[in-house]
Amino acid sequence: MEKRALLFFFFLFSYNTYAQQNNIWCFGDSAGIDFNASLPSTFNSSIKGRGSCTSIADSTGNLLFYAYTRATLFGKTTLVFNYTHQLMDNGDSIVGEGWYNELTIIPDPVNPKRFYMISVGVLDLALQQGFYYSIIDMSYNGGLGKVVSKNNQLLNNFMVDCIGAIKHGNGRDWWVVCRKGDFYIGGPAHNEYTFYLITPTGVSVPITKSVGSLTSYNLANLIFSPTGNKMIYTNPRGLLELYDFDRCTGDLTLDQTISPENTPYHFYWSSAFSPDESKLYVQTVSYPDTTYLIQFDLNAANIAASADTIFTQPLATATGGDVRLAPDGKIYVSNAYYDGFNFAFPYSDTTYNMYNSYLGVVNYPDSMGADCDFQPYSFYLGGNRTYYGLPNNPNYGLGALAGSACDTLTGIVPTPSLPTKEGELNLYFDAGWQKLFVNGHHIKGSSCLLQVFDVSGKLVYSNQNKITPPYYTHDVNCQSLSKGMYLVSLQTDKEKLQGRFVK
Repeated sequence: MEKRALLFFFFLFSYNTYAQQNNIWCFGDSAGIDFNASLPSTFNSSIKGRGSCTSIADSTGNLLFYAYTRATLFGKTTLVFNYTHQLMDNGDSIVGEGWYNELTIIPDPVNPKRFYMISVGVLDLALQQGFYYSIIDMSYNGGLGKVVSKNNQLLNNFMVDCIGAIKHGNGRDWWVVCRKGDFYIGGPAHNEYTFYLITPTGVSVPITKSVGSLTSYNLANLIFSPTGNKMIYTNPRGLLELYDFDRCTGDLTLDQTISPENTPYHFYWSSAFSPDESKLYVQTVSYPDTTYLIQFDLNAANIAASADTIFTQPLATATGGDVRLAPDGKIYVSNAYYDGFNFAFPYSDTTYNMYNSYLGVVNYPDSMGADCDFQPYSFYLGGNRTYYGLPNNPNYGLGALAGSACDTLTGIVPTPSLPTKEGELNLYFDAGWQKLFVNGHHIKGSSCLLQVFDVSGKLVYSNQNKITPPYYTHDVNCQSLSKGMYLVSLQTDKEKLQGRFVK
């Protein structure tokens, strides 16, 4: 109990002191919540998405930018918006399929103006599947920011719709985790997690581990506890697993399977830890008729048996959505309106009701049972609407793991002292968009010439432009190019980089 009290005190201190970066939420249909005041307020955002979204503020709680994934008849993409709610410079054509947990934002460990946006392609037939990062630099355009590098591919296999992120035990670097999937339900089962560490020098070599239950389901939810020592994985086939996580080494071990896959009537949609990590809240759907909010006691000898139904509602009025721990220490619950016949996205311009215009709130999530005081549809969104998703933002306020073997930082390493890296050229061709994404990292010089040649040496594309080191990014429309291999040359006044891609 003393150890838990110390962890809770540490969480509250760090959360209240440094977590302002999570103080702005953008989600749903134009919805936004500002948690900077004692009573949260609402505002209008530019989001029009049913699920995946993420947002970040600066250290004082002012919105910097946000993003969401969109799937329409016109294509699938992730869009990034600046704090004026306008599309960010180069903030389109980023990997995203319009699922539910495809995005998160990670601050650069040493540069307060630079951010990594992590995205996952689940099973797109246009070869968009895989794990990616893009880099956003807020020093551009007078503080409005620019996507200076996008769609850098880390993995190229089918993925599960889930991304988690947590601070390394040194309190500076970041762990980012994804899970391998497959193309179809019932295909080869996997239990492979991959962890990347984001440090001052970039994205590290991955750590891969197979642990937990084998499953072929691509829709899932992955969430870390506030202190980062626990992780929950759920999926709509009834799987609910509790893991232990080592913030120093990135090691993930299975604590217990609370609910095995194919548990009858449990379509687990999302989960959230209470602030003191003693309770777990899960929103689940039991087809064909009911949506539930369930509380588990994580201190119970039998966690599965401790399940307490906090709230039920007919599925004919609202489907399950996200549950998220907010900066005010409360848990917010989203549901998408469903009339029993029509899919809930997009709403018509006249469809406004309590189910899509409000969030539910667990006011005292550390308390047991009814004492948690869940108030359904009690937070009004100011005329905007919600679907399934709430922002997938990590605990930005988490500090170093005090007393651990990796709590060794005595200060932040200044950027100029970092080793100078050689230039890198990263190429990614997207068959769906028929675009080649060219990303140069650690680039030197002030101007460059980008050229694309076919295998016979014929020049098929050329672009000359000024650059702002250390990044270069450019999209090449490849619709007119024939199938085959192409050579790409990026030449600056300081260096020449080359690479190949196949259409």
